[in-house]
Amino acid sequence: MAWRRTAAGSDGKRRCALGVAVLLCSASAACARRGLPQPTLTSLAGDAARVGDTRIPVPLVAAVAASQRRPLRASLDGLVRDAIWAQAATGEGLDREPEPRWAVQAALARSAVRRLHEQASGRGPPTDDELASVRVVHAVVLRSPVLTRARAVAVADLIRRAVASARDQADFETRAKELPHPGAQVKVEALPEFDASGRVSPDGAPADPAFVAGALALRSPGETSAVVETAFGWHVIRLLERRPARLVDGASLEDRRRALSDSVLGVRARTGIQAALASSRARAPVEVTAAADELMAFAVAGQP
Repeated sequence: MAWRRTAAGSDGKRRCALGVAVLLCSASAACARRGLPQPTLTSLAGDAARVGDTRIPVPLVAAVAASQRRPLRASLDGLVRDAIWAQAATGEGLDREPEPRWAVQAALARSAVRRLHEQASGRGPPTDDELASVRVVHAVVLRSPVLTRARAVAVADLIRRAVASARDQADFETRAKELPHPGAQVKVEALPEFDASGRVSPDGAPADPAFVAGALALRSPGETSAVVETAFGWHVIRLLERRPARLVDGASLEDRRRALSDSVLGVRARTGIQAALASSRARAPVEVTAAADELMAFAVAGQP
């Protein structure tokens, strides 16, 4: 929200600054009694306030106000209080306890995903190529309570290698079905044509976003994907056909651009998310113990 250059606006800003100063003075007195960090109000380089060594920049106040739909003053007050208590908690070592540490990690994870969505949107409207539709065949290792992620990925990777040189759709299906996969349930199927919306029919439910992103990333017929993880399992996708947008439905490119804008932005972001996850997993492999489900069941039931 822009400040209006009026007398009333100036008075409002003075009242806001005075209010924050009073808040910080009160907090300072309380902190002095408790031995907590001493907050001070500064007007340096775009900072709305400073609590100890923690800066609260004006853009942060504006972003919080917008996301929470609260007035700027209320958002600044809340950030000041949070900074005071955060420094107090750090001083007492509470930041090293499991719950706060995981809360910080979750917040960072959400920020990373939000940044990828912002980058996807910043690339502009859908291109003609992003409006294309595809037909694919895929093999999926279905999720199962008795199948570990590591085992599922290993089976899917065996399938990927087996079908990499498949000559056509029939050869892909034969190789995927004939490959031994004890302990894993594998489904092989060809799908009707779909675009960034993921819908294979006008009234059908859309496919999993990760699957759609993985399929649309394939460029040439006969190209096979890496293993793509979705809510349903681990997929190996073969592109059968990719049709330019101008050949789909008889609709104009601009009509499709408007209709698929949100879907294309979602595919862009999902592609970035998949790449980031793959890169992160390569640097920090994830290992989930085979007894994880049983241990969690015991914990929920309150058993030792």
